[in-house]
Amino acid sequence: MCGLDLGSTWVKTVKVSRKGRTASLEGFARIPWTSKDLDGPPGQGGKVRTLWEHLNLKDKVVISSMAGHSVIVKRAFFADKPLKELGKSVYKEARQYIPFDLNDVYLDYQVLGKGGKQSTLEVCWLPARKRWSRN
Repeated sequence: MCGLDLGSTWVKTVKVSRKGRTASLEGFARIPWTSKDLDGPPGQGGKVRTLWEHLNLKDKVVISSMAGHSVIVKRAFFADKPLKELGKSVYKEARQYIPFDLNDVYLDYQVLGKGGKQSTLEVCWLPARKRWSRN
């Protein structure tokens, strides 16, 4: 199992193995972000690839995290509807919580499953700034 942390200063990854109830750290690597990396996905992906190669990771499933002032994660319940309509509902809901211009945001969401009430969906949404800053 491996983990990936996309922090505000460093990108870090770990390789953990488990035998029974005991977990062991097999490897750890980190690389600092540069100002060029913060311009977009190509530089960021390159850093992640470098870490993967350094630890010789082959994992297909990754536990990850993102941190910083520009990251908001929200779980909400919506009426069960087609995905196109659901996307509009998520966008409308997100506008209440995002403290910056929505034109500067990538908004993504994932349906987690059926909600607790009949005909509802549990959804996790995550907006991220299109252009990260180091303020």
